[in-house]
Amino acid sequence: MIGLSLKGMDKLQKAIDSKNKALITGVDNEMKATVMEINKVQVSRCPKGPTGKAHQSLFVRKDAVLTYRLVSDGMGSEYTPYLEFGTGGLVDIPKGLESEAAKFKGRGIRKVNMKARPFFFAPFFEEKNNLIKRIQKLLDI
Repeated sequence: MIGLSLKGMDKLQKAIDSKNKALITGVDNEMKATVMEINKVQVSRCPKGPTGKAHQSLFVRKDAVLTYRLVSDGMGSEYTPYLEFGTGGLVDIPKGLESEAAKFKGRGIRKVNMKARPFFFAPFFEEKNNLIKRIQKLLDI
């Protein structure tokens, strides 16, 4: 019988695990910084209505490592989709957001025409490629 044994595999595995943890932490830090910046831009661009509550409902939620959500929740959040996409004959839905906008389609009971004032999705699309480049740099791709 011929056998082969490699010594030091446990050290190699520890080194790989350590490198993976450092990469995950680095990517997570990049994601956090990006979503915090996106949220800051969302708040600054959000139309300030008479109650001022729509922009107060915008925040970042971290669900897990590498998992962040930009959300509009709480008082004022019910207006977010209508400010973002408009209403009535003035609805403006950017390509790729059709299914998201469809969730908020009205029943046609009232005819209110309000032009779209996008502030929620645009900052994400503006920053997405920069985040990808920073992550690629971390991974040396």
